[in-house]
Amino acid sequence: MTRRQFKPLLLATVAGLGLLAGSLSASAETLADALVSAYKVSHLLEQNRATLRAADEDVATAVSALRPVAKWGAEFSRSRCNMPSTFLTSCDGHWDELSATMALTLDWTLFDFGRNRLTVDIQKETVLATRAALLSTEQDVLLSAVKAYADAKATAEQVAITENSVRVISEQLKAAQDRFDVGEVTKTDVSQAEASLAGARASLAAAQGQYKAAREAYKAVIGHYPERLSRLPKAPKLPKTTAEANATALRLHPVIKQAQHLVSAADLGVELAFAQHLPTVTGEAQLADPKDTGRKSTLTLSIGQPIYSGGAIASANRKAVANRDKARAGLSQAGGGSGAGRRQCLCRHRCLPGADQRL
Repeated sequence: MTRRQFKPLLLATVAGLGLLAGSLSASAETLADALVSAYKVSHLLEQNRATLRAADEDVATAVSALRPVAKWGAEFSRSRCNMPSTFLTSCDGHWDELSATMALTLDWTLFDFGRNRLTVDIQKETVLATRAALLSTEQDVLLSAVKAYADAKATAEQVAITENSVRVISEQLKAAQDRFDVGEVTKTDVSQAEASLAGARASLAAAQGQYKAAREAYKAVIGHYPERLSRLPKAPKLPKTTAEANATALRLHPVIKQAQHLVSAADLGVELAFAQHLPTVTGEAQLADPKDTGRKSTLTLSIGQPIYSGGAIASANRKAVANRDKARAGLSQAGGGSGAGRRQCLCRHRCLPGADQRL
């Protein structure tokens, strides 16, 4: 084969190998693929999504207390006269005719000094805290996926390196045995090579065990066993200083956000507990069946206020204060005990970072 004939064949072979390598790399699982799979198969995320949906419904339930409640009722009656028939009465034990009445009732809390509105605000803050908890769970799931991917990749490479070491040391042992047979080395040199090979095999067994554990951890997080993993991408840019990283975490971390909204809800809970001492004004409208001449349509306005509750209202107030202190302590703990996060949210729930995210 001449050089002119060999050059096109070489170029075609290189191109074919390049296409083959490209197809193999394309079929390899990337870190992004693993993150998507972990997000889809996580039951923990599904659990927290359901918790968020339930918290959303609590808001709807609280809002319903601000609206009127309509209900209908019906009464059916039939009477029997058991007196003997005389010239004064015509009762001879027969049944009277059946009577039926229907009514439509409308109840509405007109004024309660903001108790229902406070309840709605508390539920909204609870929803925002639940959303932050879901975001924190998502970060934990994705972090676990990254760790599982990196561990599986690292342990697989460690197994490959250790297997190569076993092959190299096996060749060294063979060479030492051959040299011992011709008298170039002593038995001690052979024993040292055998000890090195035993150590390499032990390291290989440990590496294989770590790889199996990493595979199981990968399956638990990602949803399937690792087959062919691509190399890890470059790490994202990090803050220049530790102080900058801390400031970003205190401002944006979902755990801090969750604690802030819990503090806001606890502050509103104290106001709600105090408002239980105040009166309530309610209205009731009842519309009777126009055909029923015995019943009339009525409109009632009622006002009431607790005078003595056996200590229940005072106990609820103390409990609300204790829950507020608990939420504030939790926020300080989430902020690393520095109090930085606490100063951002104890002013009132209306000045909280992110408090404008109303539902």
